[in-house]
Amino acid sequence: MASSQVQLNQLVEFAKDRSESGRSKLFRTLASLYLTQPNALSEQARRTFDQLLASLCLQADFGARRDVAAKVLETPAPPKELLLALAHSELEIAAPILRSPLNLTDRDLVQFIDEGEPSRLTAIAARKKLSEPVVNKLVATGHDAVYLAIARNQDVTLSAGAMLALVNKARQQVTLQEPLLARYDLPPYLLIRMFFFIAGDLRKELLARADMIEPALVRDAMDSTRDGLLAPSQEDSAELSEARHVVADKADQGRVDDAFLGALIEAREHKAVLIAFAYITGVDFRSAKIIFKDSSYESLVIACRASKISRDMFAALAQHVPEAQTASGARGPAMLNLYEKISPEIAERLMRFWRLRARASADAAKIASLLRDVEGLSDKQ
Repeated sequence: MASSQVQLNQLVEFAKDRSESGRSKLFRTLASLYLTQPNALSEQARRTFDQLLASLCLQADFGARRDVAAKVLETPAPPKELLLALAHSELEIAAPILRSPLNLTDRDLVQFIDEGEPSRLTAIAARKKLSEPVVNKLVATGHDAVYLAIARNQDVTLSAGAMLALVNKARQQVTLQEPLLARYDLPPYLLIRMFFFIAGDLRKELLARADMIEPALVRDAMDSTRDGLLAPSQEDSAELSEARHVVADKADQGRVDDAFLGALIEAREHKAVLIAFAYITGVDFRSAKIIFKDSSYESLVIACRASKISRDMFAALAQHVPEAQTASGARGPAMLNLYEKISPEIAERLMRFWRLRARASADAAKIASLLRDVEGLSDKQ
């Protein structure tokens, strides 16, 4: 009781002192009281305390703000207004607050991003939990340091658009290349795109990572993907269903090859070309479409070289598939030179990433289909 009275008397004295020193002492004392026993207060009292602490934060000196910030970082659920006030303080104080998993909402984070101070954006980009909209908002700022922080943040899931923006930026911003290659969620087509512009030592590192993948594992993955590729699906259009059937017949005869691809191209069987190409290269249907949508032709070159698809058939594929036809005439010589430049051995090593990823996608699709079937049976019972 005596101790509480002494503390109360101190607070009264601090409150009378309007100097920065007095405000700082009051700020420290009130923050310590609140942060050590928040549950002793009613919700209304906590809100009042929060507003008071946020106001005092603006009046206190740097040392007081730094000390209170250190205590806030150790508190599971610190008061919101105080948290925001500290996040607007000097960078030395604000950065740890913005990086921490404390309860700042997406709206709070977007407000900081809109304010546009690069150092604070970099701190936000290092948070262990970030929603996709916030990550996309950070990427849209275009700041080099922010891009680097996002690339290094392995705890955050990146959207396809964010990944693409980072990889495109990595052509000029060399510091992005190593952390991006360290991300195991980087899609194969972007991994292949990076192969064409990264430094020599990183190329060697990427190929060494490919060499760690057991060939037997890749063969099993390709077999599984091909089985899934030719299996009929209830979601197929009539055209896609027929394409699977046509390619499956040829696969039974062991004749899914360049000649078969050429015949399909001649007949303008677009879906069957994609299915046959996917079968030859050992990727799923979705991956085949992604390969053809890569307007740089780099993915198509790697897939063709790895699968021993001839130079002439590579050119025919690039000309046939609608997704790949944009400016293909103007780029013809360049894409053929690219085909010659990449050895089949290098291409095969790079395709291991894609073939394993295709297997994972196919397995996930099978599980999803199985779950739908189970749910359908449950509904009927």
